[in-house]
Amino acid sequence: MRTLAYKVRVLTAATLLVSLCAIAQAATDDCVRTLSACPNKPNCIATNDGLPERRYPPLEVNGEPNATWTRIVESLLTEERTFKVEEKPGYLYATVTSAVFGFVDDIELTYCNSGKELWIRSASRKGYWDIGANRARVESLAEKWRSQSLIK
Repeated sequence: MRTLAYKVRVLTAATLLVSLCAIAQAATDDCVRTLSACPNKPNCIATNDGLPERRYPPLEVNGEPNATWTRIVESLLTEERTFKVEEKPGYLYATVTSAVFGFVDDIELTYCNSGKELWIRSASRKGYWDIGANRARVESLAEKWRSQSLIK
């Protein structure tokens, strides 16, 4: 027979899991495309991630969404070793290859809330921990786009 404490722990864990899934789903309802989910590793950062340590806030778009999108994509693709894989209006999937070891990381951008917000995901394909590389990449891109007046 299971103890009451065991049943409470299982119920609490199940409730937390359902809540995190609901938060992530609710956060993607008004996006051009849903960003891929982060794996269960600390080598990913995304606007739609349910875990606070892997979540990056939405970026507020500055200006007319279509023109700003074009400039954001152009700006991203000027980064060294960055290649476009797929682009649709309001969604971009690209890869970045590391200079030293040749590791390939994935980057996704999508517009949400009628183009008022830019959501981003950056994730390593290999390994467990990225020593903060993906967060640093996203923060660098956000700073670059702020300096170009593309986001607020």
